[in-house]
Amino acid sequence: MPYKDKEKIKEYYKKYHLKNYSKYKDTVAYKEKNKERCKAYREKHKGKVALYKIKRRLLLKTQCPKWADLEKINQIYINCPVGYHVDHIIPLKGDVVCGLHIESNLQYLTAEENLKKGNKFKV
Repeated sequence: MPYKDKEKIKEYYKKYHLKNYSKYKDTVAYKEKNKERCKAYREKHKGKVALYKIKRRLLLKTQCPKWADLEKINQIYINCPVGYHVDHIIPLKGDVVCGLHIESNLQYLTAEENLKKGNKFKV
C-alpha cells in the first residue's frame, strides 16, 4: 500500500471492502463460523503470518521505482471491478524475469485466470 497517511489507508480499505464484499462473503462467512479456529491458527503461526505480510510489503516496495506514479497505481487497485484481481503482467518474482510494480505492468484478470496464471510469464 503506497499511501503514507493513516486516514487515507483506512479510507482505501473501507472502500475496497465495501466494493468487494460479495467477492469475499464466502471467506467472511467461513471466518465468522470458525472464529476460534482462525484465531488459533494465527496464534499458532504468528511468525509465519507476520513473515508473509512483511515479505509481500517488502517485495512491492523494492519493485516500485521512485519514478512510479503511486496515485495511478492506487487508482488501479481502487477501481478494480468486482470478481477481478489486479495482476502484474510481468511477475514481480518470476522464474524467467522479474517485473516492476508500476501502472503499465498492471492489468485486471478474473480471479480464476489470475490464480491459474500464478507467477508465470510466457517469453
